[in-house]
Amino acid sequence: MNGLSPLRWPIRWQIAMLLILTQVVAHVVTMTMIDLSTSTTGGGRGALAITAAEPMLTVLRMYEDAEGVGMAGGLARLVAVDARFRLDPQFPAEVVAPNRSVEPVMESAVLNSLPEYWRGRVQMFVDAGAGPSSPFPMADFSMAARLSSGEFLVFEASRDSFVQRVPRTVVLIGLLIMALTLMFLAVWAGNALVAPMGDLARGAERFAGDADSPDLPERGPVEVRRATRAFNRMRQRIRKLINDRSQTLAAIGHDMRTPLTRLRLRIELLDDDGSGKTLMENDVQVLERMIDDALGFLRSENRPLARDMVDIAALTRTVADECVDHGTRQGASIEYHGPQRLVASCDHDLMRRVLENVIGNAAKFAGDALVTVFDRMPRAVVIEVRDSGPGIPVDQRDRVLEPFTRIDGVRTGATHRSEGFGLGLAIARDLMERHGGTLGLSDNQPQGLVVTLTLPWAPGGGPSQNAAS
Repeated sequence: MNGLSPLRWPIRWQIAMLLILTQVVAHVVTMTMIDLSTSTTGGGRGALAITAAEPMLTVLRMYEDAEGVGMAGGLARLVAVDARFRLDPQFPAEVVAPNRSVEPVMESAVLNSLPEYWRGRVQMFVDAGAGPSSPFPMADFSMAARLSSGEFLVFEASRDSFVQRVPRTVVLIGLLIMALTLMFLAVWAGNALVAPMGDLARGAERFAGDADSPDLPERGPVEVRRATRAFNRMRQRIRKLINDRSQTLAAIGHDMRTPLTRLRLRIELLDDDGSGKTLMENDVQVLERMIDDALGFLRSENRPLARDMVDIAALTRTVADECVDHGTRQGASIEYHGPQRLVASCDHDLMRRVLENVIGNAAKFAGDALVTVFDRMPRAVVIEVRDSGPGIPVDQRDRVLEPFTRIDGVRTGATHRSEGFGLGLAIARDLMERHGGTLGLSDNQPQGLVVTLTLPWAPGGGPSQNAAS
């Protein structure tokens, strides 16, 4: 399955998404409740409209009480001092213009508050110049009342305060600004809290590939500090165990070379040229190879990775040819299938040792091998080594990948005695894991073993290859 499932996202992404979703849901619920409480039942929107129309309502009440007598001069003075009022000789064109209508809740509240005298004589409308339709409910409106003189008194409530006219817009904008600010601060705080956990994870990954990596700084929340402190102590203990084991094996290997050298000299001084001398020389060679294998295993463990862009295809072909020319079994047949060029990031020397161990085992124990190199875009380079030898039983495959493990009579056959410490596959698996890859064992049909090496592309890297051969 391609892509990341939500549970596999980095924890800082999960926290950020949770905080954002929480804020969004909270503000959606808040705005819905405000809308239900004000728009459905009238509530604050109706009261707002009555408040905005109160100057017009007052004038209309006074006009009704005076029955229009002597009001002409008063209306003229009102229009002169209050820009919200004007007198039109005819019906305002804005009333019949195809513009937005006033909110029903607001219109109903204002018209119901009019004196009986003005019912049917007053209309509410939105100015024609108010612009295109707005996503926010409008609280600005105008009123036109037909006077007994035939003129129309027009009142424009839109000249009131913007905050008073459009409170819902202001509330929405304020909530949006507050929500964005809170989300930014929450995401920043979440990342700040999670950053030490990311450092701890990266430190563990570095330690898996390099036991000499430095201690992690202890920072962040108390729990993360405690985990980091425990990890640093564990790293130091593991490093001490590795050093102690390495020093012990190195000392044993060094100390054994001196008596082996003396033993070889004494064998040379023997007068016997028979089979007994030959057997003793073979035993000395076996011991020397075992010592070399053990020291080589220690060197491969202690050496840090030196990544470079390596032509895996060319390296594999070279190792296959060398195993044929200098193999431990005469007449070994090794065939290569794959591209002429396939470049990936790895340690050249350590990857060469992996291939020498795997391909060399196939040549030694089976006498033949089919080596195939291909890429699984965009994730990894895969090297398969197939042989038709006796193979390894399924229940023994985990054991054979452990250091100092030999399975006599399986890979070696009944007539071929195993020599060495059983480190070849163990070294190969360890080096592949240090590259971030894997080594797998499976059956070859109808007989034999398949060793699969999977080498991931380096982060940010990609394959570079020519046409396959």
